Amino acid sequence: YQRRVHGDILSVYFFSLPSSLPIPASSNFFMAFVDHTVGDEGSLASIEGLVLEMLRSLVAKQSHAFRIPVRTSRNSIQQEDSVSLGEHYLQRRLTPGKARSYALMWLVIASMNDHITCKTRTTQRDLYYSLTKYVKTPNELNKIIQDVVGALGIPRLSLHITTTNRGFVSGLLEWSVDDGASIIDCSKLDGNGLSIPGSLPASLRLVTTARYIVVIEKDAVFQRLTHEKFWKVVPAVLVTGCGYPDLSTRVLLWRLSHQFSLPVIAIVDYNPSGFRILHNFRFGSFAMCESSRYGVALHWAGLHRCDVHDESALQRLTPRDYSLLRGLLALPSVVGRPAVQTELQRMQEEGSKFEIEAVYQEGISQLLKRKILTRDYISY
Repeated sequence: YQRRVHGDILSVYFFSLPSSLPIPASSNFFMAFVDHTVGDEGSLASIEGLVLEMLRSLVAKQSHAFRIPVRTSRNSIQQEDSVSLGEHYLQRRLTPGKARSYALMWLVIASMNDHITCKTRTTQRDLYYSLTKYVKTPNELNKIIQDVVGALGIPRLSLHITTTNRGFVSGLLEWSVDDGASIIDCSKLDGNGLSIPGSLPASLRLVTTARYIVVIEKDAVFQRLTHEKFWKVVPAVLVTGCGYPDLSTRVLLWRLSHQFSLPVIAIVDYNPSGFRILHNFRFGSFAMCESSRYGVALHWAGLHRCDVHDESALQRLTPRDYSLLRGLLALPSVVGRPAVQTELQRMQEEGSKFEIEAVYQEGISQLLKRKILTRDYISY
């Protein structure tokens, strides 16, 4: 099926699957987010179901539409311990105003289908460069991928599109793949730690003797603690997302926390952006349909207002900071936790913030050690 749109050819692709795969009879085929991963056959069956929906619409001489969850805070169900998308959807049809984005969704689905069928994976960056003729910016492609994830109801990790490596891990963790053929001892790496791949291998095997997981906002602080071998002071695995975490970093953190039943201790800057990063690790992002499933309970070890004693280290909040704070203070997860709420309200009332580097004089290792061993943290 081809149609000329804005001078380009809009191609709708048809896929073939083994006869053993289930083909849905209903035109209302939308797979709910049930499991954290979906096998290749399940992913291919979902793509097949979407194609069948489109074909049925064509046969009935109707305009086919993708059904996509609205990914905004207004379409969210926010509770004290969970955040999930609500029941509002948008429909993207093959109409003059939506033809381009509609076509891009099929192009991305076609690429996913090819990689799943061939048992290969591609990074989002590589996919962007292969579609530069059609996609204007990497951000546009990211939004299209999230639309496809929402329309299929399948996690991105099951669709063979990964992100570029961003996070790092170090400490008391052995990392091996392919039945232990190659074991990486993360406690013996240099100050950079082990780069977390954009897609965790299916055969990944983790072993740890740690008693804590420490999540660190900043890469520089992570490298400092890794260089000092903080796990010799407190038995821990160190994880950083180098700012806002990517999905793969959050998946690894979720797996470590659940597989080994370890408490997660977090340290971020004392500012609204730092707490947003904390919130992202805890609940995920509205922009990613599958993000909230990898949330982990956190203990916010800092930074808190009481952690800095040098008043010269304080900085004034910006208008953007105040705007972020108002949004954070309205979150049910904050309202339902008086200790968290009090800390953010004090930040707002004093109009001040500071970064982790402000406590370097005391020593970040000593500060973390004291907070962990005395349980001087706020549960979130």
